[in-house]
Amino acid sequence: MSSDSGFIPLGQMPQQAGVRTQKDDWTGVVDRRERRRLQNRLNQRAYRMEHITSA
Repeated sequence: MSSDSGFIPLGQMPQQAGVRTQKDDWTGVVDRRERRRLQNRLNQRAYRMEHITSA
């Protein structure tokens, strides 16, 4: 048995695609208001980028 038997490798999750900085990452945030604020921020950014590229 290796010494890393408890190690679980993690990759980037799909909901982290728009995360630019660590402060934008809402995964692991327990506070409902804070998590919702961060999600709205990322969704607003994605919406604006979509409309800029389609115009």
